[in-house]
Amino acid sequence: MNFNRTLRRLADEFREPQAAALRDELHALVHGLTSRGLELRLDHGRDWENVHCLLELQRCFNGFPAKLVEIGGGNSPVAIYLARAGCDVTVLDVDRGALAALEHNARELELSNRLRGVHGGIGGWPLGDGEFDAALSISVVEGILRSKRREHFAELSRVLAPGGHALMTFDFGPGSRFVSDAPHTAEEVERDLVGISGLELVGEEFCDLGVDPHLGPPIKVLAPTADGFDQRVVEYTFGAVHLRRGNG
Repeated sequence: MNFNRTLRRLADEFREPQAAALRDELHALVHGLTSRGLELRLDHGRDWENVHCLLELQRCFNGFPAKLVEIGGGNSPVAIYLARAGCDVTVLDVDRGALAALEHNARELELSNRLRGVHGGIGGWPLGDGEFDAALSISVVEGILRSKRREHFAELSRVLAPGGHALMTFDFGPGSRFVSDAPHTAEEVERDLVGISGLELVGEEFCDLGVDPHLGPPIKVLAPTADGFDQRVVEYTFGAVHLRRGNG
């Protein structure tokens, strides 16, 4: 199935045995680590994004890439999963506390030789030109100001090796605008993410699959209202695009 699409229903995704097995493997990893008292960044509703990206990496590399950068990953279980699978993982994040927790986990799990954190923001990433075979960005880009996105993508392109792959997920839909500057139409994805990235789209064009007409969007969270005196239910879904740096 096309990677460049939205999530319609979680139940649809995990009917496929490989996806369900990987989701369960990630859940077991989180349970094992937290039962040891290790701190992790656990974001609500990320199962599809994590599994969707890991399966695409496996398809691209017939396994996993040799070197990968996770942008804005903080102290995520995905980084630990990839490092345990033999991938050399660098996590770039603005949160020094999350990076310190990541480094602690890497030492505890004896993964320091292939799992590390690097502090960096929008521009001037302290990473080498063409250093990485792949980049992973899970629900990060919608938090970057549109005025800063060209700078963000310029750095992403710089650190990818020629032919390197970038997998990106993001909140999607009108409801997502309540908490971030996320796209809510396929046209916005094409224009404001793919179009300005300077990277090539891999696979079919981005497709908004719509949501289940009876259940609505798969993600439903309580968010405070602007006045701080009430809450509302915010409904949205996730989207994903696969980009690649050209060989030129």
